[in-house]
Amino acid sequence: MGVQERGHWRVAVTDDQGAPLRYIEPGDAADRFTPGFSADGKSLIVVSERTGTPNLERIDLATLAVQPLTRLTSGAFMPDVSRSDSSVLYLRVHAKGLDLYELRLDSAQVVGEVALVDSALQARRRPVVPADTFAIGVVSAPRTYGMGPRGYAKFPGGGSGREGGFATLAVSSTDPVGRFSWLAQGALGERSTWRGGSLAGTWRGSRPSVTAELFLATHEPTRRADSRVATPVAIDATIGGGHLSASLVTVNSFGSTRATAGVAQMTLRRPASAGDGMRLLGYGELGSTLVQSPGQWTFREQVIVHAAAGRTPEDVSGMGSSAWQRGVGSVVLQASRRTLGVELAGSFTGVSRRAPSFEHATVGGLPSPLLASSLLSQRTPMPALPFMLQTDRLATYRVGMLSGGFAPYLFEAYVDKRTRVSVLGVDQRLTMAGIPAFRVPAFTLVFGAGYPTAGGLRRRVHPYVSATLRP
Repeated sequence: MGVQERGHWRVAVTDDQGAPLRYIEPGDAADRFTPGFSADGKSLIVVSERTGTPNLERIDLATLAVQPLTRLTSGAFMPDVSRSDSSVLYLRVHAKGLDLYELRLDSAQVVGEVALVDSALQARRRPVVPADTFAIGVVSAPRTYGMGPRGYAKFPGGGSGREGGFATLAVSSTDPVGRFSWLAQGALGERSTWRGGSLAGTWRGSRPSVTAELFLATHEPTRRADSRVATPVAIDATIGGGHLSASLVTVNSFGSTRATAGVAQMTLRRPASAGDGMRLLGYGELGSTLVQSPGQWTFREQVIVHAAAGRTPEDVSGMGSSAWQRGVGSVVLQASRRTLGVELAGSFTGVSRRAPSFEHATVGGLPSPLLASSLLSQRTPMPALPFMLQTDRLATYRVGMLSGGFAPYLFEAYVDKRTRVSVLGVDQRLTMAGIPAFRVPAFTLVFGAGYPTAGGLRRRVHPYVSATLRP
């Protein structure tokens, strides 16, 4: 058997009665391992590193005399001695892997060792010189990681679209592994766009991860509405409050699944015709993504189901009740080969018919940079459109190309067969998870241009850009 002690390999023998180990040591302190008895039981075939490279040796058990059997520059391993004859099978290393070789012990030649003359020995020696290196530091005692060492970064951003433009400045902090990240943002811009601030933090030191955020934001899209489209004044609001959610992500060889649940409480300050008050909501969301990669093709399918319920101040007109329920489902299908592909996405939003106007489904506008999208799941962003089609049932689809740059798309939203809006455009989308080691938060960047082709809108090209950050 081979025995390792303090980093040194030795071979030993014993009997089937558990006698003390007898070490077979020729006395040169070389590492030897993988022993096997010869067919006559009088010697051991071992792997020896006496010459610096693993080679086979035969050690006589009576005299401890050593006979080298191979002299390879690559190495010999795993000898297996035949019981029926005097052959040894072993593995020989070469540049492309391992080969199986056979050695006949009864015909093996004694392999001599290369004698080194004094001049060669002198050439092989290197003088000992002090190392030019940094001083050795003292390693600290083990300690808990906690929230880890903090890193900070600043990110300018903003958005511009049919409803106007705004600029944002974000300050983020995280540790090298992203256990705890926080993000503070402020937004300034036209009165028709998002303005205000938010502070969000995510703790990933547990499963599920927990996110908490505070926000105060004003959004008044009717101040820049298209005169040909009615934009309900009920969606203009100053929103202030807090949000708490928990998320559990699982990843496997087929894709990933994400489950999220959250609650929020906020106040709504709206125009006199809409009514102020407290908005409460709870929601749950389940998303699954599958990926297949046969050959040079990649197929990706994503399904997300979102359900929410809450209480929102009633419309002053009395047309809505304070309690409401909402469901949103979306599907994304992608097929690509190398850098080109096609994408088909669709969604459906349904809201209880007596819900207040603020909770009805809409399409258009920029995504909020300050509030999590789950708090405004009734809204389907489309920067080339103004806010429009406020309804309790809304279906949308988008078909487009996938490429490494700008790609064309067609977007359509339907209330019924007679009420729809269409946009032809090109854009580029970049979504990236956070990179804690480089202090980069998760972000989504979209820039492009759209041309409305239906819905009674002015026929002209509307460029847009949008950047959203999350901790």
